[in-house]
Amino acid sequence: MAWNPEDVPPQQPTIPWSADELAKMAADEAATEAAKTQEDPLVGTLMRNKWRILKRLGAGSFGTVYKVQDVKGGWIEALKILGVDRLTGAEAEEMRKRFLREAQIMKRLGTDSQHIVGLATYEEDIEAGLIYFLMEFVEGKSLGKALETEGPFPVDRTVRLALQACDALMAAHEGPEPVVHRDLKLENLMLTTDRSGEEMIKVLDFGIAKIAEREADSRLTTVGTLGTPGYAAPEQLRAEEVDGRTDLFAFGVILYALLTGRDPWLGKLAHEPTDQIYELMAATDRAEVIPMAKAGMSVPAGMTNVVMRLLQRDPARRFQSARDLRDALLRVAAGDEHAAADMAPAAAPKPKTAAATARPVARPAPKPSRKGRLLALAAVAVLLLGGAWYVQPWGRTMDAATLRSSVQAGVIDRTWLDDGGLGGYVQLGPLVSPFFLSVPESEIPQAVAELREANVFVDTTWEIQRLRDLVIRAQSRTQYYGIAGGDVQSYALRLAAVEPESGEARSLLLKVGERMAWDASAALADGSADEAEGLVRQCLVLVPDHPRCRAVSQELQGA
Repeated sequence: MAWNPEDVPPQQPTIPWSADELAKMAADEAATEAAKTQEDPLVGTLMRNKWRILKRLGAGSFGTVYKVQDVKGGWIEALKILGVDRLTGAEAEEMRKRFLREAQIMKRLGTDSQHIVGLATYEEDIEAGLIYFLMEFVEGKSLGKALETEGPFPVDRTVRLALQACDALMAAHEGPEPVVHRDLKLENLMLTTDRSGEEMIKVLDFGIAKIAEREADSRLTTVGTLGTPGYAAPEQLRAEEVDGRTDLFAFGVILYALLTGRDPWLGKLAHEPTDQIYELMAATDRAEVIPMAKAGMSVPAGMTNVVMRLLQRDPARRFQSARDLRDALLRVAAGDEHAAADMAPAAAPKPKTAAATARPVARPAPKPSRKGRLLALAAVAVLLLGGAWYVQPWGRTMDAATLRSSVQAGVIDRTWLDDGGLGGYVQLGPLVSPFFLSVPESEIPQAVAELREANVFVDTTWEIQRLRDLVIRAQSRTQYYGIAGGDVQSYALRLAAVEPESGEARSLLLKVGERMAWDASAALADGSADEAEGLVRQCLVLVPDHPRCRAVSQELQGA
């Protein structure tokens, strides 16, 4: 029998700094901007007299990855340079410890499985404020890129690659110190070749996923530790405890995508970026999996059973380990059409007792009339509709008053910012229902502050990435200030309001102050002292003790 899924707007803050901190941040920002707008100055240079930097592969908020050549051995590797010089004090030390911890994990996993990209070297340059990860360089393309160029994979190829990924998951989940990836997705599985030229899988970011939460995601905005929408298991979306079965759920999404080319919830092309984050999260938690046949693909029953079992929302109904999954895939490869079907947990029928079998046969009850049957059906329909209206598994739209009362009642403890407002889950007895609250852009900081004051966790990842994108556009147009709501200054203040401890917001405000100081100097040189004084005043309100603005202010006093 095949597996059946049916079984289952306030005052904006100002941020004071010391002159040394401002000077250091200015240098950092200048270096970052130069790297964005010009050819990377490190390309072609020799790093630490060890690695010839050949190419820049990518960058995130805290690190840049390069393709490098070892000058002594001549081999090619990947070098990730992590700059922690922007951080100060305890924050920098904590980040250093976390990187060291993850380096140890990467080192072990890369040794335990050839299908995990491991670590070769971990070094620190304390004086320069840099940490170096030297990793295996993988020449190939992600499964997402492969889907985009080749379309859905044949079943035999999918099974072959899946077995390799199982090897990686077993090494991680069954080691002396089990590790859960928590962000498996098409982009984190690379297609490459082994020494004999055979196709093989390499899993990226094992161990790094925990410490790279602030780095940009290549497919869509991630939700912090909640994984990537569309891949994250329901327990992960609710910030509940995760284990190896959480990775297996994400792997089920990957297998579905490889076989159909689409995601299992909305039917969108799996390799394409999407901004339907709220819809994906709600669908993952509530919607039925779209049958693979609707994507025009004919998948054998055995493979369908495996995928459907991986996508069970209850972790207890999934495969309980990567090893169990591997065994089922081997059965699929051997042609077993019932792979995983007999492994599905199901309640056994209660055996009949002797007393039960000895009962006399009762007279059959009279059949209800047609009118009675119709009334009974109508009553059932009303109950079902009433229950659906109460739970609203498709999601509900809230107003601010309802959200406040729900928070006070303790049925909402976690929310996230999404396109146009706030999303989250409301607890309805033993059930949960997704909700969405439309919030005007200008009121987002106040809404976040109120929720946090009420001890409700607010994930601001989506809003932070949106503000980053807006900042990049504004900088490309040199719109640093003077366009209320549409310049770098406005976006940086919003970022500071949403995340008061944001180092990016501090750096951006510093950059705006630098631009005001430059413009003030130019105005003073042109004889426009009033204009220069106004700019300096704005700068010092925005960034107290800004060194360049202070310098221009002194020039004005001496003029």
